Amino acid sequence: MSVEQFDFTRDLDTVDSMATHLGTRLLEARQAAGVSRADLARAAGLHPVHIRKIELNERPNLALATASSLAHAMGADLEWLANGEGNAPKAEKVKAAVEAALAARSES
Repeated sequence: MSVEQFDFTRDLDTVDSMATHLGTRLLEARQAAGVSRADLARAAGLHPVHIRKIELNERPNLALATASSLAHAMGADLEWLANGEGNAPKAEKVKAAVEAALAARSES
C-alpha cells in the first residue's frame, strides 16, 4: 500500500481497533484458562508488564513477532489473536500449551 492509498483517519482507526481487540482476546483467553500473566509471559519469552500493557490496550503498536510468540505460547492461531478470525482456542488447550511451553523453557 502506497502512502497515497493510506487513509490515515480510517486505517489508523482500524489498526487501533485491532490492537484493542487483540488485548481483549488475550485477556479473556488467559483468564478462561486460569493462566497467570507471569506464566504466559515466561511461556512467550516476554515480561509480565508487557502482557499487562497489551491486555489493557496500552500497547497499540504490537510487533508481529510478539503477537506470534503469544499465539504460539497459547496454542492459538495468529489470525485469531490478531484479528479475531477463526475459532478461539479452548481454555484447556491454552492451559496445556502454556504448561508445555514453560516445561520446554525450563529444560533448555
